[in-house]
Amino acid sequence: MIELLGITKSYLMGGSKLTVLRDIDLAIEDGEFVSIMGPSGSGKSTLMNILGCLDTPTQGEYRLRGRPVQSLDSDALAHIRNREIGFVFQNFHLLPRMTALKNVELPMVYKGLSRRQRSDRAVELLQRVGLSDRADHLPQALSGGQKQRVAIARALANEPTILLADEPTGALDSVTGKEILGIFSALNQTGVTVVVITHDESVASYANRVIRLKDGRVIADERGASHDSF
Repeated sequence: MIELLGITKSYLMGGSKLTVLRDIDLAIEDGEFVSIMGPSGSGKSTLMNILGCLDTPTQGEYRLRGRPVQSLDSDALAHIRNREIGFVFQNFHLLPRMTALKNVELPMVYKGLSRRQRSDRAVELLQRVGLSDRADHLPQALSGGQKQRVAIARALANEPTILLADEPTGALDSVTGKEILGIFSALNQTGVTVVVITHDESVASYANRVIRLKDGRVIADERGASHDSF
């Protein structure tokens, strides 16, 4: 599904070149649950931005389902982000003046679904993450865990095949974090490819594969059964 070939990412800062990713070769298969681990500054968030078509590499090739992503224009990239990939972030990124239901509906507006279709799908997704009784609540009336559940429901709105999560439990207590990771595991069991960016070993233990970064390079690629030891 995902293939990275010689991916390098550099930025110009104050006249100097800062290289964040260095010659990354990586393949992720359909249906995998992968954790990308590394300390702060290792390049893991930059890698997620490239995987999610939010950024482009300086060198190398990114192929998504065999299609070279870097050759696509901005409209085609936006289409991929809206239809193929769901995003979950540490700080939720919910719109504060919209209810949980309306936040979940939002991606479906850009897909062109009718109001009834959006509402029915959003209700179904909130039920799926255990929040059907909070559909009419604004984000300010929700706990951190509830906000993240809404964010997950929103990420699933357009039935993506890939779910990218950047430090999804970073703002949550350990019990709530375990619940969120349990949702990811259940989604993966339905065939969704899950990629979690984290610096936390206990979070990474939920994945079946752990890719470790250091100084912008892959230093380990470990496969095995998940441990669920959060």
